[in-house]
Amino acid sequence: MIVETWLDNSTNTDDLLFPNYQTFRRDREIGPDGYGGILVYIRNAIVAQRYIQLEEQNFETMFFKIKYSKYRTVFLAICYRPKWVNVDSFTNHLEDVIDEVRTGTSYHFSDLIFMGDFNRHCKLWYPNSTKETTSAGSHIYEFANKSAIFQLVDKATRPKSDTCLDLIFVDNLTCIQSIELLPQLCSTCDHLIVKAKINCSSEPVLETQRVIYNYKATDWDNYRSELSYIDWYSLIHGSSLDDAVCLVQNKILLQIPLFLIKQ
Repeated sequence: MIVETWLDNSTNTDDLLFPNYQTFRRDREIGPDGYGGILVYIRNAIVAQRYIQLEEQNFETMFFKIKYSKYRTVFLAICYRPKWVNVDSFTNHLEDVIDEVRTGTSYHFSDLIFMGDFNRHCKLWYPNSTKETTSAGSHIYEFANKSAIFQLVDKATRPKSDTCLDLIFVDNLTCIQSIELLPQLCSTCDHLIVKAKINCSSEPVLETQRVIYNYKATDWDNYRSELSYIDWYSLIHGSSLDDAVCLVQNKILLQIPLFLIKQ
């Protein structure tokens, strides 16, 4: 996938085709002309369906159902957030999409993958950066935590500024086998290529009953306040590192049913 294509109606889609690949494009609809845009190539051998009904005119996103095998169907989101797009509005859009695909009866996925250029830096994801976290970067970090998704890129994707702007979020850590940063596509690009290898295992996924929580409706301040009252030192004192991790994890999990609202 390519974001910030700068394509418009002066470029014919026929000029963008590659043999044996399906081509999906979305040019910028609102905002400065001549910028933005998303272009996605998916191999013909892969069953892909675009969910245009989840897209909104104000945001440069594309959403797909990618079926790798009988047992593995991925919800893939491609995102580009220009700097002038309000980060709160953008993450609200993504949260609404996540809620829809997690709770909607017409959507059934083994994994969720969100990737693209979010144009904001969070040092918590790239600790070796010389740049501090931006306010918008902190907001995207909170969005990931609230949505129970994990960000995997941990190096500078824009070396010029030593920032990690191109991100990959997943709800299942096993669905991505590896991530590799490659040289930029051309001399006019200042972002590196982010190459992610998706686990296309065809092994059956065992169906299990699980509880789905409404993260947006949860009172997180109250939850954090309750955790602050726990005597963590006494809890883990004298324990080995492995035992301490288990004790802390179990204590946190015990609090979840008290505060998180079920769907």
